[in-house]
Amino acid sequence: MVAEKDYELSMLRVSNTHNEDKVRKLENDIDERDRTIDDLRARERHLTSQLAALNSRDFNFNYGKVEYENYRQDSRRLLKMLKSTAEYNKFADFALDDNGVRFLTNANQSVKTRLDGPADQGHIHFCTCNKAFIPEAALWVP
Repeated sequence: MVAEKDYELSMLRVSNTHNEDKVRKLENDIDERDRTIDDLRARERHLTSQLAALNSRDFNFNYGKVEYENYRQDSRRLLKMLKSTAEYNKFADFALDDNGVRFLTNANQSVKTRLDGPADQGHIHFCTCNKAFIPEAALWVP
C-alpha cells in the first residue's frame, strides 16, 4: 500500500511539474502578446496622429484654395468698380487683361509691366527705376 501511494505521489509530482511548465509557458505567451499589443497600440497612436496631420494639411490646403479664389473674385469685382471711374479706367483695363493685380512689397525690384509703352504695341518694360518715394497707390500694378 505504501508503494502504491508512493507511485501515486510521484505521478502527481510529475503531473504537477508538467502543469507548472505549461503555466510558465502560457504566462510567457501572455507577456509576449501584451508587449505586441502595446507595440500595436503605440503604432496605432502614431499612425492616427499622422493621419490627423495629413487631414489638417489637406484641410488647410483646401481652405487656402477657397480663400484664394474668394480673393480673386473680390479683386475682379473691385477692378470692375475701378473701371467705372475716370482716374483708374486704364489701370482697371490692364489689370483685367492680366487677370488681376499684385502689390509690390519691394518697389525697387524688376517688374514686367505694359503701362510704360504704347497700348497698341503691348510693349513690355522691366522697371527698376523706382528709386524715389512712391506712394502706396502707385505700388499696385496689374
